[in-house]
Amino acid sequence: MTIYNIAAFVVLGLAFVCWAYLMFSTLFLLRKRAEAKTGKTFPGPFSSLKEFWYFAKSDADRKRRNLLILATLAMFGAIFLSMFVNLLA
Repeated sequence: MTIYNIAAFVVLGLAFVCWAYLMFSTLFLLRKRAEAKTGKTFPGPFSSLKEFWYFAKSDADRKRRNLLILATLAMFGAIFLSMFVNLLA
C-alpha cells in the first residue's frame, strides 16, 4: 500500500464521516418536524414524504441542503480519487 493509497483512503473516510453526519442529522430533523406536525411518535410514510418535499423546496433549509449536496459530491470525488489512485498503483 503506497502513501497515495493511504491518503486516498483517509480522504474517503473523512468525506464519508462528514456525509454521514449531515445525512443522519437531516433525517432526524425531518422526523422531528413530521412528529411535531402530526403529534404522533411514528408519523408514517406520507408525513415523512411531505417533510422531504418541504426540505427539498424550502428556503429555510437551503444551507443544510447545499451542504448535503456538497458533501455528497465530495464523497463521489473521493471515490473517484481512490479509484484513480488504485489504477495508477
